[in-house]
Amino acid sequence: MWAQISSNLPLLLVVLAPSALLVVRRKRRRRLSSEYRAYISSGAWQTVRRRALTRAGWRCEHVGLTGRCRVRSGLQVHHLHYRHFGREWDGIKTSGESLRVLCRSHHVRADRVRRRRSLR
Repeated sequence: MWAQISSNLPLLLVVLAPSALLVVRRKRRRRLSSEYRAYISSGAWQTVRRRALTRAGWRCEHVGLTGRCRVRSGLQVHHLHYRHFGREWDGIKTSGESLRVLCRSHHVRADRVRRRRSLR
């Protein structure tokens, strides 16, 4: 009897592990800081966002194996990094270089990749 239970145990853990990880991920989900939320709601950010969208031609900037994404609706401006946060368009060196215009699905992927890299 014990041999049957112990031989099924690894299988049981494999089956339970993905759902258990999802629960842990949900609990660990980061909240946006009040500073970030205030900035994203500001007129200054709306100006920066509009500049980035205009630079991108109001189209997702993701380039994949089949070329550039063609999505033009539901666009979001993604920070590649936060070194220039709040001053994305100050001067020539920071003229929106840390921003990419992405559709929702590519933005989700980009954030997922950034999170994975930060865990390393």
